[in-house]
Amino acid sequence: MNRTGARKRVITTKGWDFHVEWSDGTRTWIPLLDLKESNPVELAEYAESRGIADEPALAWWIRWTLKKKERIIKLVRARVPKKSMKFGIVIPANVEEALRLDRENENDLWSKAIDKELKNVLVAFKLLHDDEHVPPGSKLIPYHIIFDVKFDLTRKARLVAGGHKNKMSHLMQHTQV
Repeated sequence: MNRTGARKRVITTKGWDFHVEWSDGTRTWIPLLDLKESNPVELAEYAESRGIADEPALAWWIRWTLKKKERIIKLVRARVPKKSMKFGIVIPANVEEALRLDRENENDLWSKAIDKELKNVLVAFKLLHDDEHVPPGSKLIPYHIIFDVKFDLTRKARLVAGGHKNKMSHLMQHTQV
């Protein structure tokens, strides 16, 4: 109990042992404290799957461990590019990289894909330069371009609202709308 008389959960792992089967087939009893330190995620997932996550010896750290696992996975996924190659063709991550690939390959396949996409969507949007202000009654929508390669090996660029924002000045220099 705390000073006000309310019951407080005791943070302890005493009295809990888990029967662990190792990869070589042997089995041993391991104290919860040791298992929690050596394999926290596996233990937390096991406790969740067996319905014992609310036990006092486990509840105080399981949810924190699983949330931390999800944060780590999210950070790792953010650092790893989604796809970098398709059908042996490098997929650019942004407009600058697409234009660089065109220069390196001495062609204009990505530029044409960007031009085609902008031509199709500019009827619905007004793209602003860096120094332009949003007109009254309009809403500024950040955008980025996603690149792909179709089965016939043509390059595809798709303008997508939200998310990351490419600078319009880079696009306007290379489009012929």
